[in-house]
Amino acid sequence: MIKHLKKDIVTIAVRPGFVIIPREFFTLKLSANEFRIYIILLTYEVRKTHTCYPSLSTLSKAAGVSIKTVMKCVHRLEEKRLISIKHTKMYAKDGSVLNGNLEYHINPISWAVRYQNENKLIESERIQRIPSCSIHYKSC
Repeated sequence: MIKHLKKDIVTIAVRPGFVIIPREFFTLKLSANEFRIYIILLTYEVRKTHTCYPSLSTLSKAAGVSIKTVMKCVHRLEEKRLISIKHTKMYAKDGSVLNGNLEYHINPISWAVRYQNENKLIESERIQRIPSCSIHYKSC
């Protein structure tokens, strides 16, 4: 189990359905749909384990978007390190194995911020290495 620092945890207020988000979260530049899906995942989160299991259909209905949009957003949230995804299995009465819902693990926000900052640094170093063209446009 991943140990969360107290300041990293997105906490759910005393009343169900409410979430409190740290300011640094808003530096992550999420699209409106990514933000919506992330908040919905937070409302389903089991706070002790930082996991939840809503189906793509459930997320789609709650966000008011298509399942395909949910899949894209979930993938982008995972790329941005806000969530981790694990595939689960279910067993039918006859013993056959079926695909279950995805297990979403809510990662500390600091992981996503650190990942974004590292990417910005790498990008700025890459831009600095690109040779600039001369004024006379000789061999560019």
